Amino acid sequence: MGLRFKDFELVNFGAAFVGLANKGGDSYEYEPFKMAEFGSQNIKGPLKEKIGFTVSKDYFESVGVDHTSFDITGKQGSLAVDLGTELKEYWGQYDMVTNFYTSEHVKDEYSCFKNMHNFCKLNHPIICAVPRKNSWPGHCYHYYDITFFEKLSLACNYNILILREMKREDLPGGGSELRLIDYNNMPHPRVNIQCLLIKTDDNDFITREEFSELRK
Repeated sequence: MGLRFKDFELVNFGAAFVGLANKGGDSYEYEPFKMAEFGSQNIKGPLKEKIGFTVSKDYFESVGVDHTSFDITGKQGSLAVDLGTELKEYWGQYDMVTNFYTSEHVKDEYSCFKNMHNFCKLNHPIICAVPRKNSWPGHCYHYYDITFFEKLSLACNYNILILREMKREDLPGGGSELRLIDYNNMPHPRVNIQCLLIKTDDNDFITREEFSELRK
């Protein structure tokens, strides 16, 4: 789907919360840090015009972030790997892990979330933006709701900083308030779940069976 203003907002808030960025005026200055991006992301809408980049990797590298993207296609400088397999060689290496509109396309969803947990260093951010249940018909294998991320955070001892649902059309504006909206009665709505989590415990990820219970 590509990154828009409200997606970058999660990155900025998460980086600032753990001391990886400082806000100056209406922009952020990043400290050097290592970022793992699940999926090779394009930049869309007004955000592309504002920052002058069309590929997320190119932007983050331009501001000093040590950026690695993981995408099975290997496009746009990403590592051609299957996020549905355990990528142990990358575990524990990253100061931020982002899952923008990617895990829903990975058949083995459990291994994808296990990689997210294990890629991320202790007390650092994990960011997800994914399609909401009852929206984006026919788009992907997996859909999400607020409750899933609440249960996941409780099971993994994550600290939830932001958890919200937003229409796809809300994302380019960059100025809407954080809120929950009931879109269930809209015909074929395009709604995303967005969350910013902090990994507060260096625990093992939950078992496949426990993860399956969260999905019920």
